[in-house]
Amino acid sequence: MIATQQLRITVDRDRLVVERRAVGTSAGWTEHLAVAWPQVHALVFDTQGLDPVVSLFALVDGPQRRYVADANHLSRPQWSTFATVVADCTDGRVAIDLDRRDDPQGLRDG
Repeated sequence: MIATQQLRITVDRDRLVVERRAVGTSAGWTEHLAVAWPQVHALVFDTQGLDPVVSLFALVDGPQRRYVADANHLSRPQWSTFATVVADCTDGRVAIDLDRRDDPQGLRDG
């Protein structure tokens, strides 16, 4: 698990789970995303629409990509650890191009 003040990401051989800190008076975490690896075609850094914020998206079965987290929610070492764990848990099928975190060229609302 990788955790920050606002985000918790859990990766295992079955799935990717992202939780966010609960807002308001409720304590704890709220599940934001839970997706099984067979549904994930790729994890990519990109922007969305006119928003210049670089984020990680899961390209999954179906027409919509799924927002995972803003690039600035984790440090570079945390993203590196995340990428390594994802590759290990998916036997290398899902790899993350960390260079796109700093220079997202490509998909744009893909």
